Amino acid sequence: MENSQEKAMGTPSDTPQPENASPARAAAVGRRRLIKAGAAAVPVAATLVSRPAFAWHGKTPSAWGSEQLNPNTSLAAVHTAYVDEVWTIANWANNSGRAGLSNTWNALAQAYPAIRTSRNTINGVFDYQKVLFSELCAAVPLLRAPSGVPASTKVASGLASNSGSFQAIVVVAQLNHILLSSRIPDLNRIVSLQALQQMAAGTFKPNTSGQQAVWSQGTTIQYLQQNYLAV
Repeated sequence: MENSQEKAMGTPSDTPQPENASPARAAAVGRRRLIKAGAAAVPVAATLVSRPAFAWHGKTPSAWGSEQLNPNTSLAAVHTAYVDEVWTIANWANNSGRAGLSNTWNALAQAYPAIRTSRNTINGVFDYQKVLFSELCAAVPLLRAPSGVPASTKVASGLASNSGSFQAIVVVAQLNHILLSSRIPDLNRIVSLQALQQMAAGTFKPNTSGQQAVWSQGTTIQYLQQNYLAV
């Protein structure tokens, strides 16, 4: 590999030219050297500006649903996709951050101090791993609890062991929206919190012709995952 790289970098055009080389050839060599010198002077960071570190985007339920009904049309080209760099389910399972966001449970405790109880906070230290689902629902009244989750479930470990479940996905999608919609305005353009609450309750259906049926859990999971609202 080293030999092949050396050959690629040491092209004949980069070697010194004889004195009797044509003026055009000498000028071309000079231009190449000037370009190389200029490129070497540009900081590496500057060459990365145009390459975003993340590229998560989402579409409205109506737009996404229309594309599912008509997969062979060009609808995808006309539907707007909005930025939604939110937390992952794993972030909520292990209290971590991403895309410039702070750690999940730290952000939640700051926005909703009631999540800190005498049972999960010892000597002033909040232990997110001890938070029960009942405590989460009580502290965050906007969260619509999906059926099938026992009140005594420890949220973080439940998300870690059932990350692909309907319950985990709709809970995380709601938490992301509740905490980040003010920071990421496009979240409200993608989907409303009310719609996410209806998805959690199993009563959501898009207000679009051709999409009159209530979404199944499978459709809800597919939408939230494919639009990066809870992955």
